[in-house]
Amino acid sequence: MQRILRTIGPLAIFFTLYPYLTVSALAEGTSEHNKLLSPPSFEVPQPPQNATDSARNGKQSFEQLTINDKNARELGFDSKTDAADGNTKLGIPLALVFVNFEMLKNYDPSTPPQALLTFAKRFIYPLVVSEKTKSSVTVLELTSPGKNTQEWKPVVWGEPGLIRPLDQVRELAGSPSTSFALWIPQLSRYFLGNINGEKFTIVPLYDEPALGFSAGIPKPATEVFRILSAEAMTLPVPRRRQQP
Repeated sequence: MQRILRTIGPLAIFFTLYPYLTVSALAEGTSEHNKLLSPPSFEVPQPPQNATDSARNGKQSFEQLTINDKNARELGFDSKTDAADGNTKLGIPLALVFVNFEMLKNYDPSTPPQALLTFAKRFIYPLVVSEKTKSSVTVLELTSPGKNTQEWKPVVWGEPGLIRPLDQVRELAGSPSTSFALWIPQLSRYFLGNINGEKFTIVPLYDEPALGFSAGIPKPATEVFRILSAEAMTLPVPRRRQQP
């Protein structure tokens, strides 16, 4: 099996009309998500039609975002022409799911691993050019300003270093409808999760021999959480700010 190498470089452009969606907020996760625990019978979220419509609008925005070939390559395309709306199509989306970090640090193998999962209300849509995954657009469910209604908005463009290994590993797993992107922001880690009935497996995106992880090789979720729990325990406890 061909191994997947970690890609480092410019990953994304963030939607500027929503200032509270900062890079740090997306990278660190939120305490609110950590408080909301899903039931052990976690069901893999599937995108509603308006989420896909929003992703389609986001796809069209790449023509404005890619001002030249260099910029296009940073977003994952080979050229500005590749990023044109008529040359790209949406792939099968992945739900983005958080791992509850406090539960991970104190992981009890007798706890159903699905209990650690919380849907982040985001879907990552691959962007495909000539049958190859190049880039992505992420949509987020938001409350409309001044309204009591929910709507989906594109918030992140690019991230080729994430979507390519996710899509490649998902293809190897052969079960797109039961797969999702699993995110542990405090450990700066992504995996492919897969829940099929009561079976929950986690697939590493990269080789990490020290942890026993091989790219594309699924492991039981209980085993992965046990391994990562030990790593999570080594992180320093953030200092609390003193009250003025």
